[in-house]
Amino acid sequence: MVQKLFQSEPDPVEERLLELFDFLLSDHGFAYTKTDLGNAVDRNGKFSFCGPLNGYQFYNGKFCINILHLVQRDDYNVYITDRQGTDQVYLLNSTEILSRLAYDLPALAEEIKDAIAHRELFGHPI
Repeated sequence: MVQKLFQSEPDPVEERLLELFDFLLSDHGFAYTKTDLGNAVDRNGKFSFCGPLNGYQFYNGKFCINILHLVQRDDYNVYITDRQGTDQVYLLNSTEILSRLAYDLPALAEEIKDAIAHRELFGHPI
């Protein structure tokens, strides 16, 4: 009973992302990490909105797919960076993916599958 008090709640967003993007991990050698980035900031590093802002990152040695989820607003953004990192200013000043794909994660997964077949993901060579 005491152990239950200290167990964290499962993250339904993380479970969904791991299901949708499993092909990156199992077929293409990507790694995955989830990070609490704290409060949201703007491109200049100034406070923007209260967190938590979760960063879900799928990465390899060439680039990183960053899916950011601002929990209180249920807001999503997706960025492509050259490396895995947790500096929000770095993430926000990288290649932003269309918001329609950020809110349609199955469509984003399909876009990434197609991009891998063409060896380029939103301008980043694979």
